[in-house]
Amino acid sequence: MPSSAVRAALAAVVLALAASGCGGGDSTPAADSAPPTSGSSADPSGEAATASTPSASPTPSVEPATGQLIETEYVSLRGMPEWTSYYDDLGIIRLSSEQSSGRDAVSISHWGAGIRANLRERARMEIEGKSQGRVLQPVELAGHRWFHVTYRDAGSVTHAFGTDGRPLAVTIRIAQLPRRPEAEQQRIVDSILATVTLKQP
Repeated sequence: MPSSAVRAALAAVVLALAASGCGGGDSTPAADSAPPTSGSSADPSGEAATASTPSASPTPSVEPATGQLIETEYVSLRGMPEWTSYYDDLGIIRLSSEQSSGRDAVSISHWGAGIRANLRERARMEIEGKSQGRVLQPVELAGHRWFHVTYRDAGSVTHAFGTDGRPLAVTIRIAQLPRRPEAEQQRIVDSILATVTLKQP
């Protein structure tokens, strides 16, 4: 009797183990271990595909001005194509444009050969007595460092530039009646500066 009871108990354990082994195999779905499909969950909008695409170039290269040439013994430059009025008064050489909204102009003025000052001093001298005069960072132009200042009056903003070793100032006046966008003003200034050529002092 005892041996038959032990055998019955062992048989019950074997049956229980067999039943639990079969059920465990069916309880885990095969999809849980499959790798995710490409793309959709990481990039629902499709933007990741274009994230490395370079943006459009920030500023197109400057087109040098193609207007009339003006020059002195120290420097030459060109004005904008529509600036056809050319005159020389009080030793200042100018190209300008007559407009109903005011006059744009570029001029070359002489300081006098006796002036000896560094860029900072020259810049401060250039805006002395001018309204809203500001000394800006020097610029690289024609292979030299130039001072850069701005000043204003009721109808215009003026940019003036000058460099060591040349007793001159290049002055660009932008009419502001009506006020024009900064980008348009900068385009005019950059186009003229792109034509500046220094001569041997």
